[in-house]
Amino acid sequence: MRCDVSRWPPIRLWPRPRTAVTLSSAVVSLAGVARGSAVDVTVADGLSRGWVTTPPAGLTDLLELRAVAEARFQAVFHTAPAEWRIEADWSGERAFVCSALPVSLLASLHAEAEAQGVVVRSIAPNWVRALQRLPLREIAGEPLAMACAASPEGMAALFLRDGVPIDWRQHWCEPAEAAQHLRGQALAAGCELPGQAWVSGDRATLSALVQSNATMRWKVVPS
Repeated sequence: MRCDVSRWPPIRLWPRPRTAVTLSSAVVSLAGVARGSAVDVTVADGLSRGWVTTPPAGLTDLLELRAVAEARFQAVFHTAPAEWRIEADWSGERAFVCSALPVSLLASLHAEAEAQGVVVRSIAPNWVRALQRLPLREIAGEPLAMACAASPEGMAALFLRDGVPIDWRQHWCEPAEAAQHLRGQALAAGCELPGQAWVSGDRATLSALVQSNATMRWKVVPS
């Protein structure tokens, strides 16, 4: 079964943000946002977590799927899932992508929004926002695909086979090191490096990425 892009990304997004806010640290501030504004908050990748969960065959109950995702989270990140808000493209028929943000960060954000008279319309990690900008239906139709989110912090990369997620990793690296890291991820995932890489991000990072990794074929979608 192909990736169900109708439910992508894991954290709800709204069509067009009125005011965009980026959180780059655990210190939450909405200073400068006009009272009564509706904001779409993007959280820096370093404050979020991402992973792929493969459910046991025949599992359909949402609570059970969440339990499997939480178990996978704890195994990968060695921390209690209760301290994180986990969202996913839940499915009992295929592997699915999960994302998580700290509960403490979300609580601080909503408290700050209430104090400032601001409405929070959506919250999502930067890599989720970036992947949403990519043509996911087209990517899901490729036998082996790679969807990436580039930022000054590094790169998040999702590998898919026939539209089904097989591996997600966050690479903390300079743009010039991206190709080496992606080859390592392909080896770890037990697959070949796809012939092309879809990538979204800020223009400066994308320019450095393409120029310093000329041996790779990039399909670029700027933010």
